[in-house]
Parts: sequence; structure tokens; C-alpha cells
Amino acid sequence: MSLVAKTLSGMRWTTLAMVTNVSFNLGYTAVMARLLAPSAFGLIAMAQIAIRFLSYFAQLGVSPALVQKPELSERDIRAALTLSVGINALLFALMWLLAPLAGSFFGNPEVVPILRGLSAAFLLSGFSVISLGLLRRNLKFKQLAMVEIVSYILGYGVVGIGSAFQGYGVWSLVFAVIGQEAVTLVASYAFVRHSLRPVFAWADIRHFLHYGGKYSAIGFLEYIGANVDSLLIGRWYGETALGFYNRGQMLVKLPMHHIGNAVTKVLFPVLSSAQDDSQKMARGYLAGWVIIGSLAASVSLALIPAASDAVLTLLGPQWTAAIPIVEIAALAVPFAFLTRLSGIVCDAQGQLWPKFTIQLLTLAVLAIAIYYLRGDGVIGFALAMVVAEAFRLALYIGLHFRRLPIPLGEFLRVNAAVVFTAAATTLAVWQTARTAHAYELLPWWSLLGEVVAGGAAFALSFGLAWLWLRTLPAFVALKKQLPLVGRIERLFSAALVGRSRAA
Repeated sequence: MSLVAKTLSGMRWTTLAMVTNVSFNLGYTAVMARLLAPSAFGLIAMAQIAIRFLSYFAQLGVSPALVQKPELSERDIRAALTLSVGINALLFALMWLLAPLAGSFFGNPEVVPILRGLSAAFLLSGFSVISLGLLRRNLKFKQLAMVEIVSYILGYGVVGIGSAFQGYGVWSLVFAVIGQEAVTLVASYAFVRHSLRPVFAWADIRHFLHYGGKYSAIGFLEYIGANVDSLLIGRWYGETALGFYNRGQMLVKLPMHHIGNAVTKVLFPVLSSAQDDSQKMARGYLAGWVIIGSLAASVSLALIPAASDAVLTLLGPQWTAAIPIVEIAALAVPFAFLTRLSGIVCDAQGQLWPKFTIQLLTLAVLAIAIYYLRGDGVIGFALAMVVAEAFRLALYIGLHFRRLPIPLGEFLRVNAAVVFTAAATTLAVWQTARTAHAYELLPWWSLLGEVVAGGAAFALSFGLAWLWLRTLPAFVALKKQLPLVGRIERLFSAALVGRSRAA
């Protein structure tokens, strides 16, 4: 099976998981936002900053190293498990001991027990990361989708919402995380029953420390860039302001978070299998760019005119302070997810030091942006993130143009298609919102109309963009490998011609 065919085959299952989880998370967020106060989300956001900090060291790139390693033996799997479980157990103990420092930093002692509760996830993920990595390496996307769907529904739906209804408050958010991790462990190991015997030989562990160490160092820098805003807002403005900021960012990133995860899970193992073929890598990059770019830009930018309806419908009237945060944060999403695609290409080729350098430079730009925009409060932090994400994407583009045979003309056409699709979708949503507000419709009716109009505009504009791009080599190859794509293209083209003649 070809590179593109493998990618789209995997996308079938990851898309199913993505659609299910986005729908479920929107419902979960709407329910929990009405059961819990904004301060509860601020407290959990404070705790998760510390948890995410250690999680990069807990993972130590073990799962990506399993996927990327050209040859994998049973001893390699046992060595990866030994390393993963040992480090996660150590970090669990470390978090338990150091939790009071986080409480002192934020000036809020309530963070301490929450941190200790969340740290139990380290013990569970230390085991599950191996099974998940093996499923990705073997391109078992159906099983991965099943694990993800079941763990979200049982962990967040049954455990999380059930605990909130029982009056556990912020602890229901903790129980949801632990429940999801526990289900992931059981379900993933049921599909991949690898050996649980440890290996302590340095020769076996060395590869995972070498690749995973660099991977984690990069992840740590990415963590700082992604969380410095929440870290400073929590310290300077408190848990309520952070709660508004956190939920506003969540609304913006939630749809594309799952889309990005789906693409990552498919593209990384597929591109790793073709890491020595730069031509295939370039074509995969262009195809991924137009798909991810069109989706990310259309979904996030269309959220700007729909921000008030989305916040009032999904979070409730007590969250109106999050509306301007949503409007600004949406601008960063297209840059962030195209950056993720660029990072996947580097990971697949083992080019980790360039990623490290790019992230260091991005952190410097982010620090400068925060310094000059800090006077605008949380809005200034959201603007600083937009600046940093745009800068980071520009660096990645320069890197890939030097390392991959990407024709400039094709790249410009792909970007023109992305801009056209996003503009058409955003315009349709803006006009629908304007009409709905003029008639003073309820927010949820307005949001429903905006989703329908945006979806229709996206489908039409993306289809037109596809027809414009269909002569590019990457898309010609795609149609040869997947005849169904060609048939859909012909049907869409025929429908347009028929409508033109009728007019």
C-alpha cells in the first residue's frame, strides 16, 4: 500500500474517533460548565500545568521511539516498558513530594491535593504507553480508535459527569482523568499483550534514552511555550481569571485538537515508514497541509463571528468573559496545527535538533510578545500566543524548504486553496450570525444555523479548491492510488457543470 493510501486508510478510523470524541467532549464541557464553578476549572488548570510539565519526562519519547525504530525486537519492547514504568513511578513520587511547592507558587493550597490525585495517572500511563506505541507502529488504527472512544466515554462521561452529579466538585475533573487513563491501559493491553518482564541492560535501553531524551527535551520546550500563558495568568490574576482563559482556549482548540491528534496518529507512523524517501515526504507534507490547513483555518476563524453564541450555548451565561478570549485565540489555531504537521515530518525523519532550535527561538519571541502585551491582561496573553505560533510556523516552512523537494509554485497554490476555503466558511458563518442576531434568536438556534452554514460553505469551497489542485503531482498520485477519490472528484465536477448549465 502506498504512503498516501496508508494515510487515508488510517484516517478513516481516526476520523471516526475524532468525530465521536469532539461531539462527546462538547457535551461533556456543556454539562460540567453548568455543574461546576469557573474557579474549579482554574484549579484543575493550575494542577495540569505541573502535571504536563512532568509528563514530558514521564513519556521520555518512548512511544515515538517504538514507532520510529527501524527494527524492533521483543527485548526492545521490554526495555521500553522498563524505562517507562520506572520513570513514571519516580515522577509519581516526585509530584507527591513537591506538590506543596506548586501550591505556594500559585498562592492556593487547594492545588496540592488535586496535584497528588492527578499524579496517579503517571502509574497508569507508564504501562499503557507501550501498548499504544505498538498499535501505532503496526498501523492498527481501528484498535486505537476503539481504545480512544471507549476510554473517553467511560472516563469522562461515566466517571467524570457521574462524580459531578454526586457533588464532588473539582474532584470530579480529577476522577475523570484517572478513569480515562485506567480504561486506556486495560483496553490497549487487551489488543497488544506484550511481555511485562523487565530488562535492565544498557544496550537495550540506550536507543530509547537517546531518541526519547531529545524528544522529551523538545516536548519540554513546547510545554513551556504552550503553558507559560496559563502559568503567569494563574499566578498574577488567580484561578477565576485562569478558568475563563482556560475554557476560552478549550473552545477554540477542542475541534482541531482531536483532528490534529487523529492526523498525528496516522501520519507519524506512516511517514516514519518512508523516512528515506524525500519525494514521498514532500507529497505527504503538501497533502497534509491542504487538509489540516483548510480544516484548522475554517473551523477556528469561523468561530470568531460565532464566539458569543458558542460560549453562551456550550458554557452558559456565567462565562461571557471568555468571549473576547475566544475571538483572539482563534487566530493562533491555524498556525499551531500546521506547525504540528511540520513537527511530525521532523519526527519521522529523526530531525529532532532542528525542532529544538526552532522551539528555543519561539520561546524567545513569546517572551518578548508577553512583555509588550502584558498590559492588556489575559487578552494580551492570547495575542502573544498568536505572534509566537505564526513565528514558529515560518521557521518550520524555511526548514522544510531546505530539506525537502517542495516546489514553491505548488506550495503557494496549496496555501491559496486554504485561504479561499477559510474565507468562504468564515463569511458564511458571519452572515448567518448577523442575520440570527438581527432576529434575536436564542444563542443555540444561532449556533446551529452557523454550524450548518459553515459546514455547507466549507464542503463547497473545499471541493472547488480540490478541483483547482487536482493537477498537482501529489493529488494526481492520490487519485491513482485511491480511485474512490477520483470518482468523488468527477461527481462533484459534474454537479457543478450541471448547475452551471441550469443557471
